[in-house]
Amino acid sequence: MDLLHNHTASKKNLVLYFQVHQPKRLRNFKFFDIGSGNPCFDDELDRQVVQRVARECYLPTNELLLKVIHKHPQVKITFSLSGIIIDQLEEYAPEVLHTFRRLAATGNIEFLSETCQHSLACMIPGKEFEAQILRHAEKIYEHFGARPAVFRNTELIYNDEIGRRLSKLGFTGVLADGVDRILGSRSPNYVYQHPDQEHLRILLRNYRLSDEIGFRFIEQGKTLTAEKYMEWLHEVPRNHDVITLGMDYETFGEHLKKETGIFRFLEDLLVRMSKSKTFDMATASMAMISHKPKDDLSVPNFISWADQERD
Repeated sequence: MDLLHNHTASKKNLVLYFQVHQPKRLRNFKFFDIGSGNPCFDDELDRQVVQRVARECYLPTNELLLKVIHKHPQVKITFSLSGIIIDQLEEYAPEVLHTFRRLAATGNIEFLSETCQHSLACMIPGKEFEAQILRHAEKIYEHFGARPAVFRNTELIYNDEIGRRLSKLGFTGVLADGVDRILGSRSPNYVYQHPDQEHLRILLRNYRLSDEIGFRFIEQGKTLTAEKYMEWLHEVPRNHDVITLGMDYETFGEHLKKETGIFRFLEDLLVRMSKSKTFDMATASMAMISHKPKDDLSVPNFISWADQERD
């Protein structure tokens, strides 16, 4: 991807990124089952969970996005689907894959790359990390006809060495978390670049604003409104380039049930974002193209979006 920069853009970009994954669940495997040839995974439990999450989250949220994008084509969404969830949807809920293909056909969706098994392969020696990335890329192309240019690792695990490995694979961008100890006094609301891989852009999740939806949608009996959330977005300084919001897709309908009003919130928020005179919604690649890197960002040690320490 040729990274050209739009220096005339007067609006901040909003990147809305959703992670879609369900693990393979282990069955109750006893000591004397070792070496017995009995399966390790609980396929029946996987089927039950995937079909429930499809019914409560994936199908209604995908249909909501399709409806909103049809009415408001300014809406852009970035997805990362693990290879594991694609395989499970293909087996247990193929209608969900169909709705993802319909979303892809709008042209308003970007699919990211990740490890096929949603694994920790980046932390072990050898080439398993690269092999899983290539398998995942083939799966995304097979189902959605897309070749991802931007990578996101499991739990947003990232450091400089991972960046070098991604650059060798031809990626032009990577998502990471806006960890305070890495940024220092700098803001997560810019595009950065790898310190010695100048063609690799880094987009940082604004974890505070993301977690307001993912973890603090209901606080002290009060439910977050789209109007209030837009007020928080407008408090970001005008000279900041991009706000990246990332969360599990299962936030909608699974972690937060329909009865909480989470679907009404999402639809209202997307419409407000699409009509905003301050923000332009963008996919991850679009944001990296639109804005010149603010600075080099060195990440010598592993960071992630998991837990309080994010390490």
